[in-house]
Amino acid sequence: LVRWVADHGGTVVRQFDIVGGFEAEMPIEAVRTLDFTDRADWISLNAPMMTSDRPQRGVDVSRLATVYPAAAGAPPAWQQGVTGDDVTVAVIDTGVTPGVDFGGRITGSRNFSSESYFQFDQNGHGTWVAGIIAGRDPRGRYLGIAPGADLLSVKVAGRDGSAHAGDVIEAIQWIVRNKDRYDVRVINISLNSAIADSYLRDPLAAAVEEAWFQGIVVVVSVGNLGGAQFAVDHAPANDPFVITVGSFDDGGTATRSDDVVADWSSRGVTVDGYAKPEVTAPGVGIVSTSGGNHTYLARQA
Repeated sequence: LVRWVADHGGTVVRQFDIVGGFEAEMPIEAVRTLDFTDRADWISLNAPMMTSDRPQRGVDVSRLATVYPAAAGAPPAWQQGVTGDDVTVAVIDTGVTPGVDFGGRITGSRNFSSESYFQFDQNGHGTWVAGIIAGRDPRGRYLGIAPGADLLSVKVAGRDGSAHAGDVIEAIQWIVRNKDRYDVRVINISLNSAIADSYLRDPLAAAVEEAWFQGIVVVVSVGNLGGAQFAVDHAPANDPFVITVGSFDDGGTATRSDDVVADWSSRGVTVDGYAKPEVTAPGVGIVSTSGGNHTYLARQA
């Protein structure tokens, strides 16, 4: 098939052994003539990815205190010594900028974005996500859910936050190959494909499954499409092998009685019959680490 692509005016961009395929650029006329019976199992568009930023509705500054770990039930786990120690979480996002909240717990980094000239987070989203996972304010005011975990920064998006499915697949492939080197136990992906499809046909879904088969827990944001049709059919959140997480509003309290699912958090049943998300967590009024005043998100605030 690689030779067929070249013979018909196309170019293979990169190989994805993890899903038994490759990314290629080729004329649409050649794609239309491709015979699925003897050349390809499936063709998938290299879809743009959507970040897990919630709709901008402002933040109540009076609530900027980290009640969310208590709302998620983290303190009892911490008291039992479960803080993420000896666990490395690979964060596939816009990168993670080192800071005091992470100490020396960023064990490595890799850049798969088009922003090859800058390794750290120019957008701010990845650093914010990393802080929710494993941030630890030296003064003890703000803690992530697993404040003892190590982090592996895997950058797939640059300053404007744009990435494509192929970038994420390549990142997952690299993590799987290097999981023992960095002791990766968990992958976090707070990105979703912009194209809804069955997980049985989407190569990004195939990639996260391979990570699962290699013993890595994959945690994915469900997205921000509310209860819209096909809201939960965006890879990798649509895959039954991942833990898909939605958002609820904790009302600024640790009690459950005032909790409600955020109206923008995607929810529903996939075209393959799987209810998503499996888990919800606090997602409104969350305080986390900043990538700095230079980041895209900081300048938009």
